Amino acid sequence: MTSGSPATRRPSAVSNAGSAFDAETAEEWGLVNRLANEGEALDAAVELAEVIAGFPQETVRTDRAAVYDGLGATLDQGLAIEGWHGSRAMDTAVEGAARFASGDGRGGEGVPDEE
Repeated sequence: MTSGSPATRRPSAVSNAGSAFDAETAEEWGLVNRLANEGEALDAAVELAEVIAGFPQETVRTDRAAVYDGLGATLDQGLAIEGWHGSRAMDTAVEGAARFASGDGRGGEGVPDEE
């Protein structure tokens, strides 16, 4: 059993030798955000990569940078970091918002169903 706050128990369990857990536990703990059936992981990963590749890459990159730069930040700091990164892709975001307002992407179009 590991000691410490809830925020440190799970990472400790993950890093301790012999602390094996199944995929469902990894999902429950937030270590993964989706599961694939046995033998289907590569297909699921390629499908997700294709969805991400279909998004405007400028916004994908700034979103990713904001996530990494915001790790460990307070909420106020994180919002400021996200705002700064988002401002770097504002033209692309405005174009995307205009397409959405005109009907593109409504109802989850282009987003795979989660089973």
